[in-house]
Amino acid sequence: MNTKIMYGIANKKTGKLLTYDISSNDGGDFCVDCQHTLSENGHNDWIVDKIEIAKSVLPNNTPWYNAGYNSPSNPFVNRVDEFEVVKLTITIERVES
Repeated sequence: MNTKIMYGIANKKTGKLLTYDISSNDGGDFCVDCQHTLSENGHNDWIVDKIEIAKSVLPNNTPWYNAGYNSPSNPFVNRVDEFEVVKLTITIERVES
């Protein structure tokens, strides 16, 4: 058994983690290949391995052309008081086949 600490951003009221969506910038000049945007109903939980990354993302909205995984666009920047950085403890166990 192994444990890993990760961080995310959760809605204070519901406890639900923010997720993210990916959209292609399809070879656009001077931009990241894929734009990452925080969401409340995406398919993937947005989690990172450093608390500093989560703390810097919460109050900032990265422009679409620079919005990578560790610095996504944040449409919730005007609602920052509704969210908080949370610590996730992930336990990794082998499953018997």
